[in-house]
Amino acid sequence: MILQTLNDYYERKPDLPREGFELKDIPFIIEIEPDGRPVQIVDTRELVGKKKQARGFLVPQGVKKSVNVAANLLWGNAEYVLGIADAKKLAERQTKGKEAEYRTRLTEMRAAFVEEIRCLPPTVQVDEGIQAVLAFVSLPSEEIFAGLGEVGNEIAASNPNLTFRLRGDVDLVCQRPTVSKLIMQSNRSPSARRCLVSGELDDIERLHPLFSGVKGANPTGATLISFQKDSGYDSYGKTQANNAPVGKCATFAYSTALKHLLRRDSPQKMPVGDSTTVFWADRQTPLENDFAAMFDEPRKEDADPARGTRAVAALLDAARQGVGPVLDDKTRFFVLGLTANSARLAIRFWLTGTVADMAIRIVKHFNDLEIDHHPDAKPYLSIKTLLRKC
Repeated sequence: MILQTLNDYYERKPDLPREGFELKDIPFIIEIEPDGRPVQIVDTRELVGKKKQARGFLVPQGVKKSVNVAANLLWGNAEYVLGIADAKKLAERQTKGKEAEYRTRLTEMRAAFVEEIRCLPPTVQVDEGIQAVLAFVSLPSEEIFAGLGEVGNEIAASNPNLTFRLRGDVDLVCQRPTVSKLIMQSNRSPSARRCLVSGELDDIERLHPLFSGVKGANPTGATLISFQKDSGYDSYGKTQANNAPVGKCATFAYSTALKHLLRRDSPQKMPVGDSTTVFWADRQTPLENDFAAMFDEPRKEDADPARGTRAVAALLDAARQGVGPVLDDKTRFFVLGLTANSARLAIRFWLTGTVADMAIRIVKHFNDLEIDHHPDAKPYLSIKTLLRKC
């Protein structure tokens, strides 16, 4: 049910990445000439509050990594893209006497990144952007590092994600038409397995994606669906995710939708105790935008911190008068509570109902909490405030 509704949400959001791509924060873009020479390093970060936040870009979907060496296509961290040692990892390996092993691994990572590009079909390799990147990765290390300029030290210290753009282009190299066409082409042949989400025949996804943005979860991400212990969870000879077969198409759709809801600046996400709550509807409805504002405290970056108060007041007023479109809205509305559980996500709660059902519950919540208060006090308390006072 949860995966199906996330899949439906993806289908109604044409602005979300299409299959084969994902939205990823890329702090630095290496701008290169057609002959591969670096022109400049573009810093995409913007100051939000007291911290710098990188812009999100559509890039080819990343590979799932654990301790293995596996490169993404045309983007990745500085270890893969440039072969630069992560300063923290290097210091740690030096302390343990394992610097040589780390240097060897760095060489393997860079080689894997280059090989991923060189394995592209000839029809893609002739693209001017791909030719420029291949020329760049063939440059001597000294010339590459000189092209990084002063930002080179920062890149070495933080090991950020990097990608390429050809000088004069607006799009990244990985977004050029020839590359995009290749990525979006499906080379899949339907298997005999039926997807539990779509009901269609599809190749089954063996390893499901990682999700970040959940309070307390592993910084590298955590899985929502996974199987690990053969004796405990496998049945009828099926291994890993074949125990709950979800097709590759549906996996991409539900995971892209959930990542969109969990993104840093998502208006459809809020904390509730130790859980991270996301919510969405079958179709666009004002409650999607107002739900968090009603219950959460205003954010520092909010241009209108009083929006939540007005939304609650309008809903209560509509309930008192017995009129208002939200009170008759039969659109399905979903609320999902996620909490961290080691490298996995646990579902804390799952609420479904119509927008009208939710509106009635919200009205009851605020009516039950109504008390006389000081004129300067907030008329409605956030969930965070309530939990803090318990």
